[in-house]
Amino acid sequence: MYDRVLVAIDGDEGSETVLDHALTIAENHGAEIYALYVVDRRVYASAFDEGPSSRKDELREEEKTPSGR
Repeated sequence: MYDRVLVAIDGDEGSETVLDHALTIAENHGAEIYALYVVDRRVYASAFDEGPSSRKDELREEEKTPSGR
């Protein structure tokens, strides 16, 4: 039924649940899975406009290691 499954994640608490669900669907149908890590550009841009902040560093770290998968 499914050849490919696309799942968008953003690193929030629900992302792991959504990804697990998508992996189950892909496994049950022998489908390929594609994960798309999504960043809200408005939040990302505003972190850099405010000057030095811990949020800026936090976003950069998230960019390197999305959702532990």
